[in-house]
Formats: sequence, C-alpha cells, structure tokens
Amino acid sequence: TAPVVSISSTSSTETAIAVTLRLDEVGTAWCRAVRSGFAVPTTLEILETGFSASYSSSPVVVTLTAYDADGDPLQRGTDYDVYCYAEDDLCLGCRSPSGSSMAQVLATRTQVRTADTTPPKLRQITQESTA
Repeated sequence: TAPVVSISSTSSTETAIAVTLRLDEVGTAWCRAVRSGFAVPTTLEILETGFSASYSSSPVVVTLTAYDADGDPLQRGTDYDVYCYAEDDLCLGCRSPSGSSMAQVLATRTQVRTADTTPPKLRQITQESTA
C-alpha cells in the first residue's frame, strides 16, 4: 500500500517553503506548491518539480524553491497550497512502486504564505510646492 503522508509543520522565507513530514512506512515524498486557489496538481506535476526527500524513521524536510518544473521562483508575500505525494520504497515483488492516490494527495493540502520582509522602495517622481 502507498505510504500515508503526515505534514507536521511548514515554514517559509521569501523564496522557499519548508515542509516537515513523516510517512507511515519507508518511502519517498515529493511536494509541490501552487498558488492558492489554482488547480490541484496531478501526480506527474508534483513529481516533475523534483522537490523530494527519502523517509526511513525520522521526520524529513522537503524544501520548495519554485512552483513549477521550469524553476519559476516562489514569490514573496504570496499564498500557496502545498500538496505532497509519496511512494513506497520497499514494495517487494511489485512491478512498480505503490504511490498515493489523488484522494491522499488532496488530504495533504496545506496553506502556506511566503514571507515578505523586504522593505518597500520609494521613488519620488515629481515635487511641487503648495505654498
């Protein structure tokens, strides 16, 4: 059977999201961030970004730095939905790994907002006297 993903925490910077998770068995987990309200990614869309971690017994961290396979960076101060998918690494006798169903992927949905610590830059365009 496919491993069950349990996300214990998330944290973010302006350019990255860190997802701390556990699996209920040995396996590999992949995660992907999509802008909040956008379509849920398919399994292949989660896998294509390559943000993964192998799990054996201790919690692992999957760090996301882009929201697509092209490497477009996460944007600061933006709401994202994070989805994770997992495969069984020790499926003896299996022709292919046992992976999460779409229902299991949907159950991992976690909302995260990237940080925005960059101060605004002001630029004076014109100056006019009011006296």
